[in-house]
Amino acid sequence: MHLLLLLIFFFLFPWVFLLLILVLYVLIPLGFSVQSFLWIVAEPSVLFSAVTDGQARRNHAIMHGTIQILEREYGALNIEGMPTRDGFSLRGFVDPEPVLLASREALSLILKGGQPFAFHARCGISVLLADLLLAFLLYPALRLMGIGGLLAVVISLVSVYLAGARLGPLVQRLGLVSDDLAGMEIVGVEVDGGRMAFGGFSLFAPAGVFVRTRKAGAPRVAEVISP
Repeated sequence: MHLLLLLIFFFLFPWVFLLLILVLYVLIPLGFSVQSFLWIVAEPSVLFSAVTDGQARRNHAIMHGTIQILEREYGALNIEGMPTRDGFSLRGFVDPEPVLLASREALSLILKGGQPFAFHARCGISVLLADLLLAFLLYPALRLMGIGGLLAVVISLVSVYLAGARLGPLVQRLGLVSDDLAGMEIVGVEVDGGRMAFGGFSLFAPAGVFVRTRKAGAPRVAEVISP
């Protein structure tokens, strides 16, 4: 009975089914973890800021460079990042001193013309946005072509799986990331962790670090670590 109700629900609301499958079977195998998804769902304003705010897009570039330099030093790391207007968070790497040094090196390299450091092929945010955009544009197009129901969902998912990840870098270059870092400064870094509230529930957020940045001339926030 419960299975029948679930099937009826998915038949009436195929978008929900598409989103669930997208998260569980497309984004996760591509390296976008459940924690990253919960992080964005719990704080949608952070994702909105990452897309629309110029300062957040510049911090996104520094975040990518920081991750690449850390991986160059320590090998492949399971790091999840989220840019904001004031800096960026990194979860999965909680030693603040190497992060601070890496962020300063990343900023210096990008300012000297190292634009590749501003972009990251495995950026979870760009994968999510590219996949969702492709899925939610393709599904209505299929319906307009007379292809509906489960077949439309399957075609959408297969297309997302084959092409979505490849669109991630393009999404970054179309405006999700800005490598124009003139005047940007690294202020400091602090340990970041706690819980996220969502729908009346409290979600545990693993410990990480927050790298604080600013534009030259902006008010300075007290540094936590500054070797």
